Amino acid sequence: WSTSAPSYSPSPPPSPGPCIPVDALATEKTKSLLACIGKNYGRMTYSGQQELKGFPIIQAASGKLPAILSGDLMDYSPTRVAHMGLPKDYTESLITQAGKGHILSVMWHWNAPNHLLDSKEQPWWSGFYTKATTFDLTATLADPEGDDYARMIRDIDAIAIQLKKLSDADVPVLWRPLHEVEGGWFWWGAAGPDSFKKLWHILYDRLTVHHELHNLIWVLTSEDPAWYPGNDVVDIIGVDAYPSDLSDALMSRWLPLRARFDGVKPIALCEFGGIPDIEKMQRLGVWWSWFCTWEDRLAKSPTSIITRIYNSPS
Repeated sequence: WSTSAPSYSPSPPPSPGPCIPVDALATEKTKSLLACIGKNYGRMTYSGQQELKGFPIIQAASGKLPAILSGDLMDYSPTRVAHMGLPKDYTESLITQAGKGHILSVMWHWNAPNHLLDSKEQPWWSGFYTKATTFDLTATLADPEGDDYARMIRDIDAIAIQLKKLSDADVPVLWRPLHEVEGGWFWWGAAGPDSFKKLWHILYDRLTVHHELHNLIWVLTSEDPAWYPGNDVVDIIGVDAYPSDLSDALMSRWLPLRARFDGVKPIALCEFGGIPDIEKMQRLGVWWSWFCTWEDRLAKSPTSIITRIYNSPS
């Protein structure tokens, strides 16, 4: 990448839209967080890291810590708890980090509610993958009185217990469930866009209406318009990207989303396979609201990159 000016003029910084939570009963801290994200969108990019293990590496290289900590409620899925018991104080550890000033992003690798293959090739702990379960989302949704539907709601209720802990601590959450849906590799995307959109609405209603969780900012990690559940149930649009070239500005993925959501919703880089070259991206007019490096993929980035990006002024 050359430091010379690009051969074209980048678009002006994007607009975040109103940045008012889709949940009309959102807590004040939740509204404030989304408003802050909107205020800084197109001006700066928040840094983030999946899980705490990467924090010491980032701090040693840059003297800084990520603004965002991303966690995963995966191990609270009932079909995982059945094999390994409840995690010990994981949600509480997230609350502790929020108390230290970190913004929390929370995802959920949802182990299928039923019908895990639990074989040598597809063990129980891989049950969030389509290939590891025969759970049929379309059939489940068509039978609200059935056992699989009851298990699906049971799973959502189990996760609500953990989100309630965050709510009780008055911690707003960038809530990112059912991610990478159009890829089809996770069971919640295997049945096509119509079933997924129904599931998204069920999840939204169960958490916000039934469980009265009003600390959630709803982040949809999906780029295909066919899978979009609607402006009324999504606060932020997300992208997950693992390019072979970590200096890739992701222009081909940014531009279609900007065309759809400029002035409507902010767009974030919710997973990245290392440290993205945010300075290069911004120079080219690619303004993610935040980035989040995926767990051990931090090791893919040289120390010099970590130092430079984490000390970037924007």
